[in-house]
Amino acid sequence: MRNVGRLAPNAAPATLKRSALLRTTREAQRPSPSLFFLPGLTSKPFWNVTDFPWYSRLVSSIPSILSEYEAIKVSRPSDYGSDEDHKLHEGSWAWHSLVTKGKVRGDAALLCPQTSEFLFSNVGEDLLTDVPFSYAFFSTLNAGASISSHHGPCNIRLRCHVPLIVPTEHTDVNKLGMTVGGKTVSWELGKPLLFDDTYEHEVWNRSSKERVVLLFDIWHPDLQKEERESISAMFGEAKKAGWLS
Repeated sequence: MRNVGRLAPNAAPATLKRSALLRTTREAQRPSPSLFFLPGLTSKPFWNVTDFPWYSRLVSSIPSILSEYEAIKVSRPSDYGSDEDHKLHEGSWAWHSLVTKGKVRGDAALLCPQTSEFLFSNVGEDLLTDVPFSYAFFSTLNAGASISSHHGPCNIRLRCHVPLIVPTEHTDVNKLGMTVGGKTVSWELGKPLLFDDTYEHEVWNRSSKERVVLLFDIWHPDLQKEERESISAMFGEAKKAGWLS
């Protein structure tokens, strides 16, 4: 075993506190899923969304997705607040959900046909459903709102943000931005973000306008079809047993 810094026999405890190893080890820079962890999966805060086969269709679908958001926000009230797991925000945050806790809303295809076509046909098998950690919704973070630092529940998913409405202040990350695993970014129209939310992350909108993204979860790309099916079946059995709502 490598000697990574053995203390002298009479070293004072302060020597350990000054260890370079301890100074540079920060929880924010490593994944810390709060509920479920599957060992062996590749881990990094941000992923290259252009590597996925549905990326081109996603970019070309943004205008129609935006149009459907503008329609659904008028026809259906925000459903944020019905999920008791989310108590981290300050200010006004609205959801218009298509998938909640793995369940596809019955009116999703009717209210948002183009968005649903993209998610359920183009993303297809990559789209995370049938497990309690999976969501797809229009996320509206209104002016002055923020979401404090937290870790996502599991490492079997990656989370995609598709910017639909971005205030002009987006170039100033002090006003509008997101930090994931110590890296701060903002949203740009036409440039989806894909990230691992098991890294500590927070979001803020100190601009004067709303910020809207389509948020959806995908299976971690390291998971094979058989593994995905087994995980879904495991959570299905847990639900049948009454361990999950």
